[in-house]
Amino acid sequence: MHMIIRFQNGLRVEALVLAAGREQMRVIIPQDADTLELSRQNGCWQTDGGEGVEIEALTAVSGIDCAAFCSTAIPRTMSARTNGAFAL
Repeated sequence: MHMIIRFQNGLRVEALVLAAGREQMRVIIPQDADTLELSRQNGCWQTDGGEGVEIEALTAVSGIDCAAFCSTAIPRTMSARTNGAFAL
């Protein structure tokens, strides 16, 4: 999945999800050499350094349905599906 992450300072970055679960995910940001670990604490996503982040968008790679993950990762946000339909 491709995603847009917004940090507390307002910086928005595009990232690629490498692995994801309900409480943790590992992403890579093209400009960075390292991966970024995100974990969900009290319903909010945080970096491994404790900085809160917001997942602004998730888009599935062609042929992969991410609707079930999106509903748990960011339940208040609509996610685009590859067939043009939207899932809440």
